Amino acid sequence: QIASTNPANDEGWTFVNDLAVMGNRIYAATNGGLRYSDNGGESWSFVENIDHVEASAIKVNGEKAIAVVGTNVYVKNGDSFVITNETLPTADVNKIVAIAPSDANYMYVCYLTATYGTGTIYYTSDGGENWSEALPASSTYDIFGSRGIIDNAIAVYPNDPQRLLIGGQNLWKLENVSGSGYYYPMCISSSGHPLSTLPEDGTRFSYCHLGVQNIVFNPNNVGEFYVGTEGGVFKGEYYEGAYSFKNTNRYFE
Repeated sequence: QIASTNPANDEGWTFVNDLAVMGNRIYAATNGGLRYSDNGGESWSFVENIDHVEASAIKVNGEKAIAVVGTNVYVKNGDSFVITNETLPTADVNKIVAIAPSDANYMYVCYLTATYGTGTIYYTSDGGENWSEALPASSTYDIFGSRGIIDNAIAVYPNDPQRLLIGGQNLWKLENVSGSGYYYPMCISSSGHPLSTLPEDGTRFSYCHLGVQNIVFNPNNVGEFYVGTEGGVFKGEYYEGAYSFKNTNRYFE
């Protein structure tokens, strides 16, 4: 349980937007700023040198972290969080972040547009020192549509820091297939008819409910992952060169 007030000061918070654990420290991205607790949530302190404005995301891997606080993106390499606005735009839009499990130097920031559509997606391979465009903003690849404020998720493959899944209206794979730094996008799910099957296979389905809100990989099998959607949880599988999905909600086979 997270206290609604911080004993260290008079400022409280109402919402927790994201949580992350780094060793014995808990980070909370709240509408009252980015905070941390070193005693299991008994008391909370502000992260130093960061404005006390709403924090929307925090992701960690080992001693490295990436966070969105207000309009800014911060990266922690070592003892403190450092703003990355020298190499990333400071656009006042929602941003979604991820950090690779297999190489924490790879981090990703997805910018939404002012209307919660698909903006430019950036990546760093050196822990935030330099950033490049993984996928420039384009109406050709409409990942988030106009619902990115609700339907958004990003997860980097556990065994490949240059391959990730991004969920918006549907589920997409982005991968640096050529090593050029351009991440090739591919939509891997269909939100059409629930019985839409893959070619020449009547038992595997391309359907995954509209509105992706979370993605979690099976740590023991990178070919399996689970997708939280507006229509419940779906199990995703990669098998023989194709992605397929199965509804795992209660009362469904």
